[in-house]
Amino acid sequence: MRRAAAAPTVTGGSCTVQGVGARCSGTVSRGLRLDGSCRGRAMTGRAVLGDGGRSLALDWDNGRPDHFSRALPR
Repeated sequence: MRRAAAAPTVTGGSCTVQGVGARCSGTVSRGLRLDGSCRGRAMTGRAVLGDGGRSLALDWDNGRPDHFSRALPR
């Protein structure tokens, strides 16, 4: 099943994921460790880059990972 689109953004040590009905925010370390909150829940994990930087997985410690891939503008 295909999920609604979400957009991750990393600026310096801050990260956000904006999706349908939610905006999650937190910090990301140089080691790509994530620490943040979403919908009132604390979330920790690790960011994993793949495919030469064209894919990103947010591998959460307490749940399933979120996967993103870079898309060309329309």
